[in-house]
Amino acid sequence: MKKTSLLLAIGALLYGTASVYALPKITPDMSDADILEIVNQVLSEIPSSDIPEEPENAPALPPNAEPPDGLDPAQALPLNVGLDNTDILYRPKMCPDTNSFQVNGNTMPEFPVEVTPQGGTPELGVWNGNVVLGTDWMLILPSNDTWNTGPLSQWILHADVPIEKVLLKPIERNTMLDPVGHKTVYTFDVGGKQRGSFNEHTKGAARGRFIKQTTPTAPPPIFTAIYSNPVFITAGGGLHFNNDTNAIGINNPQNPADRVPSHDLYGTLEINFDPAVGDILIDPDFAFLADTDCILSVEEAIYSGDQLTLRGNGLVYVMETNAAGGEPSFIYTLAVDRDELTVGVSDNVRAGYCYSLVKEDLTTILPINIDGVEKLKDEICF
Repeated sequence: MKKTSLLLAIGALLYGTASVYALPKITPDMSDADILEIVNQVLSEIPSSDIPEEPENAPALPPNAEPPDGLDPAQALPLNVGLDNTDILYRPKMCPDTNSFQVNGNTMPEFPVEVTPQGGTPELGVWNGNVVLGTDWMLILPSNDTWNTGPLSQWILHADVPIEKVLLKPIERNTMLDPVGHKTVYTFDVGGKQRGSFNEHTKGAARGRFIKQTTPTAPPPIFTAIYSNPVFITAGGGLHFNNDTNAIGINNPQNPADRVPSHDLYGTLEINFDPAVGDILIDPDFAFLADTDCILSVEEAIYSGDQLTLRGNGLVYVMETNAAGGEPSFIYTLAVDRDELTVGVSDNVRAGYCYSLVKEDLTTILPINIDGVEKLKDEICF
């Protein structure tokens, strides 16, 4: 979409004149009708693809069989994509109801998306369906599975101004409106999969795709990208501190064999454009593929009548602290396997001690609702 006179002039010189018309201005509070008009126009300009889709969850290999080239194990990251493994996160388990990797764009809304215009300040987007809205920009999520390579599986950044950076944090998705037992967050999947006897990456995460540019009008790559917040799954209870991650920098090392990820799930993706996208594209839309997977979390705790009830799915760690002072310690784990877990409290606590609930990241305190009253406390003392 050639929306400025400069881009119109360049487009006319290189490609001849095109039929264009003014589209609505993009704002965080624009109407549904205006959003739909822009989205329809953006999607109409995406070229169709004749590349056949391949199944993400391929069947297990026969005994002693080698995986086909390009399928498993994970492929080397291109030089413009890197991994930052300095801040590990822990989550309970992959989504069990359906395959955790069958993620559609309309299931992922409400995670933080921050976009920085050229020379401006970062802006946190506002969600409307599977579209994120900002001032003069929108991010359209795929309406199909994020694994596929077809036109409707692409993420599309559409902007009326040049953009310097996009920051995506699906691991911090707002689950407030999710039904009990189905509170989900998401990660990006960059690696291979566990299949048969080949145990490359997180069990249940299937195969992954690292970010790949699909914008047809630009010479690739026009961006650099860093995945951060590696996510480890603690299914089965207890803590599983894995150290099999390797940091991979942009443009370094050059050897493809040294750029193969040793871990697959990442909670954050930062995309940087230099120069800003919009300055170097005839069409300022930026389309890309980035695979995502689904994981669970526990979101609600209620204490009443010597009973503690946890709602959601996943793990909660119980931390004990001497009320008279001293360092806290984790004493046991509570696993919420389906919707709700209720446990008796008096047999599991000591007088003179305080107890708090820690979420899967081992740092976030889960507030406790006392006796059904809308007064949340970080701990209960006995």
